[in-house]
Amino acid sequence: MIRFNHTGGIIRFASAIALTCLILISSSNAQRVLEEESVRIETKARKTSLRPKGSAVASRPGVNGVLFVLTDPEDAQVVIKRGTEIVQQGPSNAGQFRAEVPPGPYTVEVSADKYAPATLRTSVKLSGTDPLIAELVAQTGSIILGPVEADATILIDGQKPASVKIKKAENQIEIENIPSGLHTLRISHPTIADWERAKVPVRGGAISYITPKLEIATGELTVTTAPGTSVYLDGEFIGSTTADGRLNRTNMKLGNHEVKLAKEGYEEHKESHVFEFRKPVRVERALTPLPTSAEFSDDFEILNPRRWSVPAGWKAEAGALHLANAPVPGFPTGIRYRNFRMAFHLKLENGGGAAWIVRAKDAKNYYLFYLSGPQGLIPNRFITYIVKDNRFDAMDFFRSDPLIEQAVAGGEYDIEIDVNNDVITHTIRSAATGKAENLGVFKDPGNTFSLGNIGFRTVGTERFAVDDLFVQPRP
Repeated sequence: MIRFNHTGGIIRFASAIALTCLILISSSNAQRVLEEESVRIETKARKTSLRPKGSAVASRPGVNGVLFVLTDPEDAQVVIKRGTEIVQQGPSNAGQFRAEVPPGPYTVEVSADKYAPATLRTSVKLSGTDPLIAELVAQTGSIILGPVEADATILIDGQKPASVKIKKAENQIEIENIPSGLHTLRISHPTIADWERAKVPVRGGAISYITPKLEIATGELTVTTAPGTSVYLDGEFIGSTTADGRLNRTNMKLGNHEVKLAKEGYEEHKESHVFEFRKPVRVERALTPLPTSAEFSDDFEILNPRRWSVPAGWKAEAGALHLANAPVPGFPTGIRYRNFRMAFHLKLENGGGAAWIVRAKDAKNYYLFYLSGPQGLIPNRFITYIVKDNRFDAMDFFRSDPLIEQAVAGGEYDIEIDVNNDVITHTIRSAATGKAENLGVFKDPGNTFSLGNIGFRTVGTERFAVDDLFVQPRP
């Protein structure tokens, strides 16, 4: 809506086109903060006094009359002429210029910096001369811009403005002394996309309020690789690929960053990229499986510390590895398998049972299988655990299966283990009876550990011996 009001020769112009809102947009492509653009132009209030403040009586009454020239701006220059002759001249004082001149017609010229000059005509009387009001038309206006960061770079028609005021409390920037007309305005800041608008209106003596629509400047990352791959940016975890092997993120910081792909059983992959606004970074990589070890065997005539980590509670004696009070796991050195077959001879030296480890990622992460004997923690059960970050509670197991034939103290058994992808199968054969028993099929739905070592430990007070260990990788 546009309205014009005429009061005492003053024209007040006001227009309003205002819509400002902050919108949070979340989409599969980007997360941006937007502000609807708004332009509002307000004419500055005029300061002209409509009443003369000096004496209306001339120092030589009957000879001279008094002429008051009221000016806006208040520091205008006034020249009074009679014909071509300059009668009086000088600056207005607080918007007022008083002159004593003989009666008759006069031309009054009023000028000021950054205003269009005005030429007015009047007739001076010996008494009661009407004041002459000179409201000059400003040739410059201002732009108030915001909300915008105080350290943003602002350009008007490609140049930095000479006069800028920072309004921190309002989060605004005011640009002064802009020539009237249409201008190109540009905003740059490291946190936003460059914003530019042409034909921004500036009116003389008015303030143009501009509310720009700004987009937060972030980069986009798309990763295509194996499902369940962990993705890191500069070492910080940002997510895992989905079942289709994809991950998309839209809030990446701009600049140079390292992208790392990591998945259990595969070699880590790293690559660096420069993230730029509206230029998606795509990482497409088929991960390389870690190589597995060759066959491994040990008859434990001696316990070689170069071949095994040897925790407390381990000893080799009479051609067997003996464990007692050994809750810290021990492993062969530098061994890892994905799919394999494993066999060993087991002797229960008391009724507590025995425990062994499969696919150990490290000493704190592994599958643990516990053959609990008649004096075990949970008697006559075959118990499966998934140990993560060294957190172990004997009562917090993944599954527990009953033993068909109870294990006995002093009993000897042949244990066979078949590991194929996420399925681990155990078979136990009694040396006394020759009977084989399936200890159950364990399937980890999360495939927590896909590659790792083998090893042994104790769970409770069990004592047992292992010999004739043999591990063979399989396709």
